[in-house]
Amino acid sequence: MQCGVPSWQETEKTLGVIGTPLVNTHSHFLRTATYGDTLDIHTSIPEWREKSFVQRYRVMRAANLIMECDEVRIFAGRRADNPEAIRALPIPPEIRSLCD
Repeated sequence: MQCGVPSWQETEKTLGVIGTPLVNTHSHFLRTATYGDTLDIHTSIPEWREKSFVQRYRVMRAANLIMECDEVRIFAGRRADNPEAIRALPIPPEIRSLCD
């Protein structure tokens, strides 16, 4: 949203995109954190593919990396033969350009 990506209600109307569901994830924990710690979460997209992208989270406490997580997500639309089911869509260039 900070980059200007419209709501999923809007992208469904204009692009047929209903969301970006998670299809794979991998986390690596390096240090512990506890209640009261101030943590910063940094999010980036290090890789774009045709119908999916990698979203990376880095959880930091000051200069210390606590945890790093990579998620693979797809751009999803409703299937024409079954609107309750989803299918992967090519990444809309207008959304990608907002997130680069």
